[in-house]
Amino acid sequence: KWQSCLNLLEIEMKTVLLLSLFLTTTAFAEAGVTVHLGGISKHTLGSETYKVGGKEKKFESNHKLVALEYKKVIAGGFVNSYGVDSQFVGYVWSKELESVPVEVSAVTGLVYGYGKGYKSKGSKKILPMVVPAVHVKIYENEHFKVKVGAMQVMRATAATLKVEF
Repeated sequence: KWQSCLNLLEIEMKTVLLLSLFLTTTAFAEAGVTVHLGGISKHTLGSETYKVGGKEKKFESNHKLVALEYKKVIAGGFVNSYGVDSQFVGYVWSKELESVPVEVSAVTGLVYGYGKGYKSKGSKKILPMVVPAVHVKIYENEHFKVKVGAMQVMRATAATLKVEF
């Protein structure tokens, strides 16, 4: 149990250190970088559980997403629904709606971290991905915008936060 607490703390500390580094630089604002965070999910399609070796397991619901977007290219990492660290890279297609502060988008790209049948922790593979999303602007000043939203990743609908510099 201590080991899993230490692993969680290590992931959280890496996230805090990474964000601190990025948020303390003015280069983000000048470059037009977007930080994506979140990934608290609800498995909306199908079951909330899956079987491994005859045992019923619950899907992860905190995916610990951290990603950076620059000039429509996005790369990041997260813990997938099966509890496996995963990384992705992709292109962001987005459209800001004119009449309301809403952005609709989709990321197309590649993800690494799923195994055979998507459930295996061994033999990870690179797979194609398409992730649709919608975000609503909740705050804006001269330096950055904050948006909250939801994205659909396979069977999970996940809440996300975007900070656009």
